[in-house]
Amino acid sequence: MELHADTYSKAFNLADYKKLQAGQIPTKDMWKYSSFWYKNFDGMAFKTVLRQLLSKWGILSIDMQEAFTKDMTVMKENGDYEYVDNPNVEEAQYEEPKVEEQKEETPKKTTKKVSLDEI
Repeated sequence: MELHADTYSKAFNLADYKKLQAGQIPTKDMWKYSSFWYKNFDGMAFKTVLRQLLSKWGILSIDMQEAFTKDMTVMKENGDYEYVDNPNVEEAQYEEPKVEEQKEETPKKTTKKVSLDEI
């Protein structure tokens, strides 16, 4: 990422960044390093990667956003769009599943009468 910043950012110099990290820049010259590449290198690197991913995989143009919205639709006479692959989506209603309560059966106690002679 440092090489990318050094190549494409006009406000960043890799050699100067390494000097800044090592503390070799005099205090009077610190104003020269006010670029966000020097102040927040990780944040700028993250932003760069995100922008590159969005430009490759993201839906950035209005035409692509509109095509994505109208995909698998039929245009009605009034200009509205209807999704033909699943027309009953709005009409479907959610029903709670029925849960049967299980009655806890207590084990039956069996008692046996025993005479004193059997003990």
